[in-house]
Amino acid sequence: MGLLGVLWVVIGYSLSCDTGFGSPFIDVSVMAAIQLDDSLDTFMLHGVAGTVGALLRRRLASKALVPGDSFPLSATILEESGHFGLFIAQLQAVILTYGFVALGTAIILSILGALMPLRFSAEEEERGLDFVAHGEEAYDPMTN
Repeated sequence: MGLLGVLWVVIGYSLSCDTGFGSPFIDVSVMAAIQLDDSLDTFMLHGVAGTVGALLRRRLASKALVPGDSFPLSATILEESGHFGLFIAQLQAVILTYGFVALGTAIILSILGALMPLRFSAEEEERGLDFVAHGEEAYDPMTN
């Protein structure tokens, strides 16, 4: 039973919940390795897991799970090109989605950047954003 619990954390949790590379431990290691500062784990939870899920789940597709009346395009691709065809279709959709999100983000940031500053000053960052933004601090950064 203990081994099943460990396997769930390492493998099953990712497959069922789309949380990145397979476990919280691996997620943190990957984020540290690529030096990604993502405080809410948005990219690991949604970007990586969504991409991996979109690409690899098609490998598990079968004709019984992809009925032609509910998913006509997917059923046609599966029938004509097999799993590799579905993988290519999903890859195209993922690339299109990343492009759409990048364009939308650029537009939103340019509008917001014209209306207000998008970043704190270097002095405010040095002082600590908890204090600058909220007037609170867990410790005094000016003392050792």
